[in-house]
Amino acid sequence: MKITTDDINRSWWNTRISFEHVQSYATAAVNLYEALVALEDEGYQTAVFPSRGTTPFQNLTWGVHRSDCVQQRGPSPLLHNLNEPFAYRTVTLPFTADAPGDAVDGTSQIRDYWVRVLRAIINGDFGSSELRYYQYCVAELFGFDRTHGLPLRRAGKRFVFVDTVISGQAVCEIVSAFKRQGLEDFYLVLLVDEKGKKLKQQYRQVLEDLVSQGKAKLILVDALFTEDEGPAFTSTWCLSSPQLVQAAHRVMGGSGQADLVGTAISFVRVQADDTLGNVTSTRLGASLGTLLSTAVGEHLAHIDIRKFYTSALETTRRILIATAIHNKEHGFDPLSTAETGRIARSAIKAGVSIGLNRKALGLAVTNVDVSSSHVVRLHFEEKAVDDFLRNYMNDSTPALLSIHEP
Repeated sequence: MKITTDDINRSWWNTRISFEHVQSYATAAVNLYEALVALEDEGYQTAVFPSRGTTPFQNLTWGVHRSDCVQQRGPSPLLHNLNEPFAYRTVTLPFTADAPGDAVDGTSQIRDYWVRVLRAIINGDFGSSELRYYQYCVAELFGFDRTHGLPLRRAGKRFVFVDTVISGQAVCEIVSAFKRQGLEDFYLVLLVDEKGKKLKQQYRQVLEDLVSQGKAKLILVDALFTEDEGPAFTSTWCLSSPQLVQAAHRVMGGSGQADLVGTAISFVRVQADDTLGNVTSTRLGASLGTLLSTAVGEHLAHIDIRKFYTSALETTRRILIATAIHNKEHGFDPLSTAETGRIARSAIKAGVSIGLNRKALGLAVTNVDVSSSHVVRLHFEEKAVDDFLRNYMNDSTPALLSIHEP
């Protein structure tokens, strides 16, 4: 069936991915880039990207940096391209807080664990049980290199923390953990959903106080329409092990401070694979990426060519909406957790990694379910979990702190 103009205009997608929302993403990405440049120039040494929500904006800053419309950072275009803000000292950690429903302060406990992992990277702590456990899971459970998420060069102690914000709970729990763990030299750059309308009052006050103290910058976004959605919208996967979240505190030694321990990995996947059955998802994600990149081009364009970009942006947006409508009519819903689960199960059944060129999972999976925010929860036999933790306790490999030493 042909998708008509009326179909597009009446579509829910036309409201969710409106022209104004797309433009707001572009404006936010440019503001984020400018903030990162300014903060690096002020002496901040490391950038931390903690969530899948920031991935679309982080990707867009790459395009902003390579635009002819930004000030060149270096004596030549080549050196400018290599001098993206925090290019050599960017840390990516999942900060996923997928806690059991009956846990008291479960999300706070898990975020405290991730802050301790970050503290080890920033302080150069090779022996941190939290960082060692995270890297052990990255390699032996999830099948990635132990350097996954590490900066190219050793991180500095003054760091910028970039995150998306809806209610404010997550970032306020993280800030509290920063203070508990002695990480006081931070600056927050926060992309705030619906221009702050969803912020709960107690968290709004915390963030406003941080802004007044010169510790935070709020970038207001019309609508974070990619937040907590599937890989078709973020290009990013998150895998977690609920059993290890609840059991791994046993191997944290004397440094463990909570009953729940983060056991997750986030990674970008942008290549289609018939084995996984992710072709439709990948194509839609690529179309969305093109749409947002076009919006950045429009934002940065000189006035005489802006009309061209505006026309191209609207054409691309409507093509994306038509594609989404077509896919939904043919049984593919990119926002469905069932679709995320289907792709994950396809990879597990085929014995391959969801990530590109990675090893398959280190433990046999007995069940897969997906959270409302598209976290893929992997379940294993209890004996396999016990054996995995025992093997970690017998592993004395020191933590890695960077991909390349300075």
